[in-house]
Amino acid sequence: MIKLGKVVKIINVKNKDKFYLRKVGNSSKIFEDHLGNVIRTTDILDKEYGLFINGYLITKPSIDDFILYYWKRKTQIVYPKDASYIISKMGINYKSNVLEIATGSGAMTLFLARSLYPSGKVISIEKNFDFLKNAVQNIIDFDLTYDTDYRSVIDFLASDRLIFLRKNRFDAVFLDIPFPEKMIEHLNELKISTSFLICVVPTVNQVASFIRAIQEDYIDIDVEEIILRKYKPNPDRLRPVDTMVAHTCYVISAKKI
Repeated sequence: MIKLGKVVKIINVKNKDKFYLRKVGNSSKIFEDHLGNVIRTTDILDKEYGLFINGYLITKPSIDDFILYYWKRKTQIVYPKDASYIISKMGINYKSNVLEIATGSGAMTLFLARSLYPSGKVISIEKNFDFLKNAVQNIIDFDLTYDTDYRSVIDFLASDRLIFLRKNRFDAVFLDIPFPEKMIEHLNELKISTSFLICVVPTVNQVASFIRAIQEDYIDIDVEEIILRKYKPNPDRLRPVDTMVAHTCYVISAKKI
C-alpha cells in the first residue's frame, strides 16, 4: 500500500522507456508532465500499487530503480551489479559482522545490511558528516519504501580512525576509498584474521598500488571487473541498447593470512 514517505515509480504507458521516481510527500501534487497531466498525492495515498492515472502506471520501484534513479548521491556509488557480486565474494550471512570504509552515499551499506539482516552487523565509517547524513537518509527512505528495517543492523561511525574497533571481530572488510593501501597497516591491528577483504577502485594504477600493499600478508588475491549489457526488449529487433554503463570499478578480493 502507498503511504507517505514511500518512493513510487511512475511509468508512461505509451512510452515505457520514460519513467520517474517520486517520494510521496505532503505536497498536493506528486507529479506533472509537460502536457499538464497531474498525479496528486490524494490520488494514490493509501491505495494499492498498480494504479492507472492520466496515462501513467504507479508501481513500486525495483531495488535497482531505487539505487540508480532515486538514491541521493554525494559521492560515486557502488552499482548494484558490482554490489551483488561483492556480497557473494564475501561469503557473509545473517550472523556476520562486516566493516565498511567508507560509507559514501550508502549504496553498498544497504546491500551489506540486506545480507546481514536481522542478526548481523555492519559498522560503516565515514569521516565526512555531510556524506554520512545523506547516507542515513537514503537508508531511511529505502526502509519506508520497502517496509524493511535494514537501518537496525547498521552502526554509522563518524570517524576515520579504527582504534575504537580493536575489540571487534569482523568476518569481512569492504574498502571504498581513494588510497586503500594506506589503510592496510591499520587493518592489520584489527581482528580480521582469515577474513575476506574486498576493495573497489576505478583505475588500474590504484589496483597495482593496492596489490603491492597486500601481497605479503594476503593470499587468494583476485582482480575482477563486472560488465553488464542490456538489450532492447523488442522480439522483432532484439539487440543491445545503443549506450551502456561499461566500466564502473575494479573489484579486488583477498584473504588475510
